[in-house]
Amino acid sequence: MASINVVGDFFKSGLTEAEIESAVEAVFDVLGKSKGINVAFVEAENIQKENLKYRHIDKPTDVLSFDYEDEGDILLCLEIIDKYKEGESLKEATTKTLIHGALHLFGHDHENDKDHAIMEKMAKEIFGRLK
Repeated sequence: MASINVVGDFFKSGLTEAEIESAVEAVFDVLGKSKGINVAFVEAENIQKENLKYRHIDKPTDVLSFDYEDEGDILLCLEIIDKYKEGESLKEATTKTLIHGALHLFGHDHENDKDHAIMEKMAKEIFGRLK
């Protein structure tokens, strides 16, 4: 199994480090792939800088994923996740966002309706495995 490193103030999410690792491992299991993953919980100003630098969008976002072939980084911003959660706990919303970010590391995106539907279906299946 590939390594999963978790850094930052994830405690506010309600998730444990083991639950974060389990969510990423569930993505590995469904896809039949793995890689070293760094999961970093960052402040809104930090993710906004990265969003501007790499996506040319000057606002904070909930998640950014960076793929480096055998490794990947996932940046999560709890402030933004909390702002846009839909009738669920911060813990659930953070888990779903983490799964979403991990799927991006393996080439999944939501640039069109078909890809969005595929990615959403996979994310729901993975989240369901964690319950």
